[in-house]
Amino acid sequence: MEICAFVTNKCVKTIIPFRTFRESFKALNPLLSYFSNFYSNYSVINLGVIIVLKALIFDMDGVLVDSMPFHAAAWKKAFLDMGMEIQDRDIYAIEGSNPRTGLPLLIRKARREPEAYDFETITSIYRQEFKRIFELKAFDGMKECLEVLKTRFLLSVVSGSDRFIVYGIVDRLFPGIFDIVVTGDDITNSKPHPDPFLKAVKLLKVRREECVIIENAILGVEAAKKPKFTA
Repeated sequence: MEICAFVTNKCVKTIIPFRTFRESFKALNPLLSYFSNFYSNYSVINLGVIIVLKALIFDMDGVLVDSMPFHAAAWKKAFLDMGMEIQDRDIYAIEGSNPRTGLPLLIRKARREPEAYDFETITSIYRQEFKRIFELKAFDGMKECLEVLKTRFLLSVVSGSDRFIVYGIVDRLFPGIFDIVVTGDDITNSKPHPDPFLKAVKLLKVRREECVIIENAILGVEAAKKPKFTA
């Protein structure tokens, strides 16, 4: 199930169908109003003071671009080349994690021992296949939405994909849009650990309660809800 979680400093305040959120890209002013009204009201009720929303942190795969089917196909090809077989559901279950964290889980799903395989070889095959098959296209209205949001907020991407893939997409589809980009190569503990989001908050030079996270993956939502990410 696709979901979109808006996460503040105390809890996941609102969860809506991600498809509904995606459709709202076509109505930019209501979207901006939603962010402003949602966060201001929440701050007054819970903190007694108004905290200005300063930054929006976006997941990439499945939020900015419809890339997960290509990730799944590329991982399946890499595993087949190594004599293993995995299913789409196995890959979607680790959406948001980086290869360092996700590969051992996938190998075990194939009923093999991770120690018997060279992660770099598998990852290299995956990257080559992803580059070959990926159709570069943002969700409809996304670029226009981000351009408007950038006039109001700091923007960041936090993705579990590796640096080569993330920058390949961001630089081509959203040049000059994001202030901070955090990839799976930039952190040790990937989603569902909160570290990727904490790194983005630090680099943005804002407080955690001044940020909202937009996620579609279960592991990403778990990471955003971790106690360590709360004030």
